[in-house]
Amino acid sequence: MVPVNECKVVFLGDPEAGKTHSIRRLLEKGKKLKEFKNQSTPGIEITVDTMQLADSDIVVNYWDFGGQEIQHSMHRMFLTERTIYVVFLNARQDPLDDRARYWLENINSFAKDAPVLLVINKMDQNERPKFNEDGITADYKCVKKIVRMSALEDEPNIFMDNLQGSINEIIMELPTVSSRVPRSWKELMENIRTMTDHYLTTEQFKERCGACKVHDYDTIHDGLVDLFQIIGVSFCYYKNRSLADYMLLNPKWLVNAIYTIVSNSSKAADNGVISQENLYDLLQKDSLNGSPIRRVVPNLRYKGDEVNYILGVIRMFHLSYPMKDGSEFFPMLCDGNEKISVDEVVSENALHYIFRYTYLPANVMHRLVVEMQRDLVEKYVWYSGAVFRNEYQQQTAYINTKGNDLHIYVDALDPYYNPNEYLSPIQSIVRAINSDMNLSAEEYVTCREGDTEAEIDAEDLKGNLESGIEKVYNKKLKRAVDYRDIARRYSDIRPKIKGDLLSNIFKALSQMQNEKAYYKTSENSNELEDLRNRYVSSQILMAGYSCNDQQSGGLSDNYKRTGERDIVFRNKSGQDILIYEGLNLSGFSSKSIDDHLHKLMVNYNPQGLTYG
Repeated sequence: MVPVNECKVVFLGDPEAGKTHSIRRLLEKGKKLKEFKNQSTPGIEITVDTMQLADSDIVVNYWDFGGQEIQHSMHRMFLTERTIYVVFLNARQDPLDDRARYWLENINSFAKDAPVLLVINKMDQNERPKFNEDGITADYKCVKKIVRMSALEDEPNIFMDNLQGSINEIIMELPTVSSRVPRSWKELMENIRTMTDHYLTTEQFKERCGACKVHDYDTIHDGLVDLFQIIGVSFCYYKNRSLADYMLLNPKWLVNAIYTIVSNSSKAADNGVISQENLYDLLQKDSLNGSPIRRVVPNLRYKGDEVNYILGVIRMFHLSYPMKDGSEFFPMLCDGNEKISVDEVVSENALHYIFRYTYLPANVMHRLVVEMQRDLVEKYVWYSGAVFRNEYQQQTAYINTKGNDLHIYVDALDPYYNPNEYLSPIQSIVRAINSDMNLSAEEYVTCREGDTEAEIDAEDLKGNLESGIEKVYNKKLKRAVDYRDIARRYSDIRPKIKGDLLSNIFKALSQMQNEKAYYKTSENSNELEDLRNRYVSSQILMAGYSCNDQQSGGLSDNYKRTGERDIVFRNKSGQDILIYEGLNLSGFSSKSIDDHLHKLMVNYNPQGLTYG
């Protein structure tokens, strides 16, 4: 057994904060830096260095991330726990507290409790920036040290002591560095690092394991590839069945593809939509519509099956979804301008619900669009908001973000349906996203009187009613508010189902039989199956499970497009755990059922779920 002696150090921070200059100066070991002046990072730059610490050679994988805001949504795909994060703040952007909290909350959302080094750079340009160091370190225990410096002005020995010395201290505290693995694992690690292939298939990886005498492949596989990912040697998405054939990926191969899409979005995307032709041209050609394509690795191109794989990875992180015409929709690439105002979508009597975050990343809204793609009104979607519509029940939701608030407005045009029936599944989706991203949010209902709107903490509302307090004075409305009326307005009055997943599904089906709106009529005959699936999925969402209706996955009957699965249930990691197929039967036919089961298990089942 030998120590791992390897780790990943990630440089994050705002544009013009000096990340790129600093990491290159570390690697140059004090050489002149004129050649690096005014350079910035195009996406992610990955470099490897070896240093001697505590009489051992430690391999450090430095990842320098671009600071552009649009790229922050992509960070989640590449960043891992048990990694050191070095966050650069620009001393000229005074005060610094908000930017520090932004980055610390961002890191917490994908790498909870990972150690962080805060660097206040460019002190030569602002010797006394306003920064509440005691408050930041008290609120964020992950901050191991705060360094103040001027990367381009400090003498080499001062720079190295400040930055490299601080990084070294944290490296030696990382459990991964000192953990011990078989010597054959280290040999395999070096073998993988020097590979010229962009990726290895499962069989190719097994062959390399055998050549390095790494035995018991099936037993040690998970721990081995997870270690490689943590320290930055390679990526692997083996837990997703549809992505598992590419066992190990060269990080630069994947990074280049994804940042090529993002960096060229202005010339390729129309409000987040990239046509199939443009998407493939971006990854296969030198130019698009006569304009050169920017890349992290200039000469790297991708074959058709590789493009499909890369899209699969992006979809796995809920950052895009395929459209029926073959285009791909990326919510993060939408225009910034609001397409329509809330007053044009819902009435003044609409329900208004608020999720209030300490930190609200753009990913939340973008993931919500992906999760609710079935109801999205495509002409009314922008970077920070969107309009959704349940056509049959005539319910509309206007959702947007402002600062750290996610606002949800829900209205119903058909008096037969209550807007809270649409609000409830939306709340469940948002809470599931929060849980997955380690985010917490306070929740508020609102009460309106004329032009005045008062916010009421949802927990306070519930607690008062449970304590028998039904009326509470509201200073904004200047009167007592009846909490019973508010609770009735915001609460879905349909009975909530309880129990395990399958029993919940059966109960939802039973409840649906009692709803005459779901009986077949001449008006709804063409869309009845979709309406029934929506009912079931909304009931299951309210029971606390993660599910979505009409989700793309696998292949259609003719294998020419992605399949449309009625309802897909997922675990907290976003993996499929159950696929639901609804049938509208006028009679019983075993062949028809067998055909549907075959389609379900073969065509629509990319993750290989078993039947039973």
